[in-house]
Amino acid sequence: MKVRILGCSGTLAKGCRTTSFLLGERILVDAGTGVGELTLEEMQRVDHVFLTHSHLDHIAALPLLLDAVGAHRARPLQVHALPATLDALRAHVFNGVIWPDFTRIPTPQAPFVRLLPLGVGDVFVVAGTPLEVLPARHSVPGCTAATPKARNPPSGAA
Repeated sequence: MKVRILGCSGTLAKGCRTTSFLLGERILVDAGTGVGELTLEEMQRVDHVFLTHSHLDHIAALPLLLDAVGAHRARPLQVHALPATLDALRAHVFNGVIWPDFTRIPTPQAPFVRLLPLGVGDVFVVAGTPLEVLPARHSVPGCTAATPKARNPPSGAA
């Protein structure tokens, strides 16, 4: 599988983009400002976003990605993360104050995004790719993902 590093910096400056990796064409690991390296067509192909934790350098582009391509998608974008990360997104981003609640827009039955909880130790398949959720030590609850065979995480959540 091809891994494209879109951003791996903890800051924003010329030539620096925050954390985001594209696995194949359909999976993002984190949604930092590195997402801005993708064309609109590439963004539309992403079906799954795996978030390692709730810090802004890992989630900043998620609302903008949804705003850019949400109406052009046939299905909701699937965002996979620990429950604490999903709670932070609901409370502080998709709350109708900071950003529209794309978990209910355009309708609660067919939203632009679905927030799906996962737990450390889970093994699941997204877009034909098996991923294992591994613990990460950080100042907020966090995790990383690896293919079960490789256990070489493509994440900046250390």
